[in-house]
Amino acid sequence: MKKVTIGSKVRLEFDDGNAADIVLVNPGDADIFQRKISCDSPVGSAILGKNEGDSAVYSNPKKNTISCKIVTIN
Repeated sequence: MKKVTIGSKVRLEFDDGNAADIVLVNPGDADIFQRKISCDSPVGSAILGKNEGDSAVYSNPKKNTISCKIVTIN
């Protein structure tokens, strides 16, 4: 089973029906405009080490709780 690691391309689906394709990267390589998300960010640390099909929960900067599902890992 695939796990989310640094360099993984991940498709996330959120409870509100939206989806996002991101790449998990080291903090110095993060670039939100290229959808490169730091492993130290709230979403990055929540999905790091998880498997396809797993759910993750994190808080955004506004302190809202966000839930998402890891749909694919490449």
